[in-house]
Amino acid sequence: MATRTWHAVGAEMEEFLKSEDAFRPWEADATESSKYVKGLDQSEVIDTWGALYCGGKSPLATAAAATTKEYGVSLAIESFAW
Repeated sequence: MATRTWHAVGAEMEEFLKSEDAFRPWEADATESSKYVKGLDQSEVIDTWGALYCGGKSPLATAAAATTKEYGVSLAIESFAW
């Protein structure tokens, strides 16, 4: 399914999203979305992703760190608490 999704980049996005091949993580349960992301190629896809959290240490920063570690995505945390 991921291969078909990548082929959509060259197609008209609106038409692609209407097709049955479109991956719609907002309509899927969390388990399906998690399996999809974990099934992506590490070197070709996941290594190109990153996350940035700005706001200092908080439960949200802790959750972001845990989630990005789980999926192998790099995370940068910034704080403006000078």
